[in-house]
Amino acid sequence: MNVILIFFCLLTGISSTLGNDNFYDYQDEFNVYFPSAFTLPKNNSEIEFYLDGFQTSSQFDESGSEVGFTGQESYSRFQGQLLFRRGFSERTEFRIMGRYRQNASKDDEGTAINVSGIESLGFGFKYRLIGNFKNMFSLDVELRSMLKDITTEATSADEIDLSEDGYDFKLGGIFSRRVGKRYFLNLSSWFRRPGRTISDNITYDFNVFYKKPRAAFGVGLEGIQSLSNDPAVDINDRITRFPGVTNTIFGFNPSYSLAYGQANFAIIPELRGSIKLGQVIRGESWDKYNFYALSLTYQKREFNPNKVFEEKFKEYDVEASVTKVSPRKVFVQIDKGLTDDIPKGAKIDVFEFNYLGGNKLIASGFVFEVGVDTAIIKITKYYNEKIRVKVGHIIRGKR
Repeated sequence: MNVILIFFCLLTGISSTLGNDNFYDYQDEFNVYFPSAFTLPKNNSEIEFYLDGFQTSSQFDESGSEVGFTGQESYSRFQGQLLFRRGFSERTEFRIMGRYRQNASKDDEGTAINVSGIESLGFGFKYRLIGNFKNMFSLDVELRSMLKDITTEATSADEIDLSEDGYDFKLGGIFSRRVGKRYFLNLSSWFRRPGRTISDNITYDFNVFYKKPRAAFGVGLEGIQSLSNDPAVDINDRITRFPGVTNTIFGFNPSYSLAYGQANFAIIPELRGSIKLGQVIRGESWDKYNFYALSLTYQKREFNPNKVFEEKFKEYDVEASVTKVSPRKVFVQIDKGLTDDIPKGAKIDVFEFNYLGGNKLIASGFVFEVGVDTAIIKITKYYNEKIRVKVGHIIRGKR
């Protein structure tokens, strides 16, 4: 537990040096990738359909030595998850999920035993403590309820378990950093209590992604590290269960590391997909296997500044710069007026440029008063509660 507290203190110390939120720097037309610590903007939502699976090739014993199967032994798992996320504020994202699982096992004589069903239902939330254009840090909490209650001992090997029982709880921190123009570094770690039958552990995921406008590519390392507090004294002291020929359910103080690669791709602006392939490279009381995952994610955007900009850009016929801003950020002065045919009452939009050359729509308003060489704009709508108009921003409008 001391290790966990030290970890969170370090991450909190790092994050306290960072700046203010700047959410739309991470959004573009296709939204093919978001850093791990990113939270959806308020009223934006996503629905994700996720499939994954593996087939065990061998096992790791308690000392980490690889042990092969005997006879016709085998084990495989396939599962699908439906997940809904929604931004409830510019800092908080809520999610609910349900997971279906199918386990298939064969003993050394080739006798097949299968089980399938709804494995768990859960919910979670992510709260972004600190964030700016380069750095983000979020707290993440998740609770799952395993739907099968294991209260009795298995009497024979004619049935296998779908999962552990009880509640699966995770509490952790996620740190993301933009490196250069297109690279992202993500460091995530959670304290996990996986139910009443196996040891607590530290779950982790470290990865680096490279983002293009319509694709993103990443490599990473994920896994769990047991805290070695299994309720059983040893594997023989555990309640008699038959999970199949696997250590991934009811393993004694299990740990593993899985190296993976992932590719995200945009299908349409609102829909993206991903492919993930990996392999377990080390473990104790775990299985060795090749892993695959596929996902499709649909995003509903309450506001997409880039799309608004693209739709309006061809209608603009005047451009000017902001030269003064009132203390309350409601009135601004621009460097064009009557000599440039700026009409009173004309609708205008205010844009901010980032260093990648992108245009970000941040506010709208109208021409309130016109002078010879200047004009006063009244701001009527801000699109992001954290970003306000300042000197140097660009206004565009139609005469």
